[in-house]
Amino acid sequence: MKKAIILLVSFLTCLNYTFSQELAGKYLDNTDYIEFNKGTANFIISNNGGLYTDLSGNGKYNIIDNFLLIETDAYKGHNSHSAKTKKANNLSQITVVDANDKPIMGVSLILTDYTDHFLFGTTTNEHGQALIENSENDNQLNLSFVGYDSYTIDYASDFDYKIVLMDYEVMENNMVVFKINSMNRDSLNLTLLSTDFKPKGLIKKDLTKLERKSRRYKYRERVLTKE
Repeated sequence: MKKAIILLVSFLTCLNYTFSQELAGKYLDNTDYIEFNKGTANFIISNNGGLYTDLSGNGKYNIIDNFLLIETDAYKGHNSHSAKTKKANNLSQITVVDANDKPIMGVSLILTDYTDHFLFGTTTNEHGQALIENSENDNQLNLSFVGYDSYTIDYASDFDYKIVLMDYEVMENNMVVFKINSMNRDSLNLTLLSTDFKPKGLIKKDLTKLERKSRRYKYRERVLTKE
């Protein structure tokens, strides 16, 4: 019995050491990856659930018990972006393309005022284009489509716009949380628990609640292999 207790203590000590050490290098699984370098991490990883959306971000990371927390900051990769040109008629043409300049059909365009009240909605056609009539005030145009970044621009009706959407959702100023199921020198087994973790009390207690919630939804484990 005494020997078993000693072995258990030894195992837990090793486990704690493994999860508390600084991570380094790049871990991959198909298109998913997480790369660690001097206390920071950057990642592209598919979201949980049935709808396929890649999540991408970068920032400082911390390990608390068997949880990996990444506090994302300003994104250093390729962001969705837009360009505008002055127009002469009473319709604004919105053109939406991907990173390879190919039109994206079916993008939802929602025009709102600055208090977030709905003004107008439409979707892009097979050419990635949609038309919006002039409005009295400058507003915001919100774009969304499954598998692409959700993106918002300040919209003025006297311009045409070309908008490039990245095929991943950018995580900025979010706390992304993974559970570390296991790890060794060659692999990292993770479960994505949250893309916007906001602790309300003791962080360890809230992390435990988050992990319990993930069991109900049966979030999948991801085994990433070190490059």
